[in-house]
Amino acid sequence: MGRYSSLATLALLFTAITALPQSPPSTNCFRALAPIAEGARQEHGAAAVGTNLYIVAGMRNWKLGTSVEKYDTIANKWSTVAPTEMGMHHPNVASVDGKVYLLGGLTTLPNVTSGLWPSELNVRCYAYDPAKDTWEKLAPLPDPRGSAMIAVHGKKIYLVGGVVGPGKVLDVVSVYDTVSNTWSKLSDKPLPEGRDHGGGAVVGDTFYAVAGRLGSQTSRQNSLYALNLVDPAAKWQTLMNMPSARGGIAVSALGRKIYVFGGEGNPEPNTQGVYSNVESFDTETKSWAVEAPMKVPRHGTPATTVGDRIFIAGGGVAQGGAKGVATVESYGPGPC
Repeated sequence: MGRYSSLATLALLFTAITALPQSPPSTNCFRALAPIAEGARQEHGAAAVGTNLYIVAGMRNWKLGTSVEKYDTIANKWSTVAPTEMGMHHPNVASVDGKVYLLGGLTTLPNVTSGLWPSELNVRCYAYDPAKDTWEKLAPLPDPRGSAMIAVHGKKIYLVGGVVGPGKVLDVVSVYDTVSNTWSKLSDKPLPEGRDHGGGAVVGDTFYAVAGRLGSQTSRQNSLYALNLVDPAAKWQTLMNMPSARGGIAVSALGRKIYVFGGEGNPEPNTQGVYSNVESFDTETKSWAVEAPMKVPRHGTPATTVGDRIFIAGGGVAQGGAKGVATVESYGPGPC
């Protein structure tokens, strides 16, 4: 991936910038792939190692899962690997140097009757080694949370924001060093506001914190913040707002662009509260584009780049924790 330097010095610090009118949706290509072998899954994590995609934990039919499945993007085939030690939903998952990292999450299921999502926080962290098919315990997460915006820069994994309880979100930036197995906190660089169910991506040396919400499913946001990770004096900068406000989104970078898929909190009728929107942010021109919509609108699933495509496995097709699917698609800009 090439380096694309931030133009954050040209942005207004912590000031909302109104998105400009967008052009009509562009063409793109969603390819239907083999469904998740074990069935519907949502509120899980995902990461890629080589050409393999790993989906981790999550929930099925209101039950926490410990299972981990591997998808071979070349063979279009699923297999099961070693499970996690404990079940959790909204886990924070990323990969570095051939290992999959599971850095905390939530371990209490929602109340199906009330709809409330109590959040028992999990401080446990693990690394999965595909070569050994084993999980290893790591240093615990100092500021436990689920649904953080997560991305990798070098050997470090950045966790930004996250949810800590019903309607309670963090503005904390935590950094895990995969070499020293230690945590640090960017105490002087909190997010401009707390955020959960957003998306994180690193392009070049900049972390982008995309949209999300302020606790509730209806408190969806469209803000975009950027932080230069190599400048010690850098602070979060406010960039152009995303065209649509969404939480529960799937976000991944491909080249110099960041793609944002789906989400929940849609107030429009006949949507089941879920978005089909796809939008991309060009980190070089600092502008948004509206892309053609998802074929299967979803929330509660990550987006993961493998090679020149972005993979989206599972998710929920209705707001909340109901109606999970096993649908798997890959996305590529431009026509099929």
